[in-house]
Amino acid sequence: MTKYILIISLFIIILLFTRIEKSHEPTYFDFIKNKKNIPLIKVLIKEKVNELKVTIDQKFRILNKELIAIRDVKTGISNGIIGFDKDSRKLYIKVNNQKDSLKVSYCKMVIPERTILQIGKEKYLGSVIIYVNEKNKLNVVNELDLETYLLGVLPGETFSTFGIEAIKSQVVASRTYALSESLKRQNKLWHLRNTTRSQVYKGMVKVHPKFKKAIEETRGLVLQGDEGVLKAYFSSHCGGATASLDSLPWEKNAGTVMLSRKCPWCRKMKPKSFYWETRFSIKKIESALKRQGYAFKTLKFLAINKKDEFSRVLKLEVFCSDKKFIVDATHFRTTIMQATEKLRSRMFVMKKEGAYYSFKGRGWGHGVGMCQYGSQGLSKENWGFRQILGYYYLGAKISKLYE
Repeated sequence: MTKYILIISLFIIILLFTRIEKSHEPTYFDFIKNKKNIPLIKVLIKEKVNELKVTIDQKFRILNKELIAIRDVKTGISNGIIGFDKDSRKLYIKVNNQKDSLKVSYCKMVIPERTILQIGKEKYLGSVIIYVNEKNKLNVVNELDLETYLLGVLPGETFSTFGIEAIKSQVVASRTYALSESLKRQNKLWHLRNTTRSQVYKGMVKVHPKFKKAIEETRGLVLQGDEGVLKAYFSSHCGGATASLDSLPWEKNAGTVMLSRKCPWCRKMKPKSFYWETRFSIKKIESALKRQGYAFKTLKFLAINKKDEFSRVLKLEVFCSDKKFIVDATHFRTTIMQATEKLRSRMFVMKKEGAYYSFKGRGWGHGVGMCQYGSQGLSKENWGFRQILGYYYLGAKISKLYE
């Protein structure tokens, strides 16, 4: 009997000690402090959906577009459905088969700070904006402070196995990119997507202590150029050299910050996808071009028209039975072929093989700005995050915008 009492006592002591230890760790909610001066970011998290399954376990308020309260939901909702009437385009909430029309096509759900909102299986902090878009579908936007947003970005944009200085570099680049987009699109319904078309954002997920440390120790730091906050591009691995900003067709002003630079470090990190190869049938390429509005009879031949100084393809020339024309390589990769998972970069060579074109290349992404695997290589050589950012964003200043 005494033996059992001793075992139970020991178990209780261990349990109490564990609870005391955990109580000293900041929670997800408590980690980002003093949010008053932190800018708000609007992230498009759902696009063109018919309805949403929503759970909020605390009271919340629903506002209209003029930010006037139209509902006070005092008990929260569990597995409620938010949809809209396709004829009137008005939103509704349905709980336990009881439908409540909100009589608006746009609403903002304001949720208490320490409350989690769940949409489907994903969890979010901050407020949520829901509106009926021009395609008569629902778009959903998560509005939250920039520092909390970064907690949901790092798990999708870097690795906890990377060195702390590489992770800090990613934090500053991601913070800068997000702020730049929010300033450019401040009058739009959303600032960024939650995918690689902007930068990956996973909402409220488990965050590694190294990510928290990197965010905390770089709080408020952003990159600035002559014209203000940079649009700090970055990509997974550049293939041995970064690309100049003006190699992207939508960037008209090259500037002097994001230029082509050698980057031997990403290759040294041996990412699995550094070297790649793929192929497309000539028929598929022809169909893809025509789908994007290029008018011609028959595709005959495809050739590289222009490269940068590090052999990154900039322009392709398309030879047809009745004409020839030039296409931008970024446009070809992303929009025409819609194959960024296969045609992973513009650092490639290609060859016609019967009814196919084969592509062999290296690197993944557009290559502009910071090379993420390259930053890890530099951190292994004991570069600090300021030095890393200074290499990839030549001449940029690191400024602290808020405390």
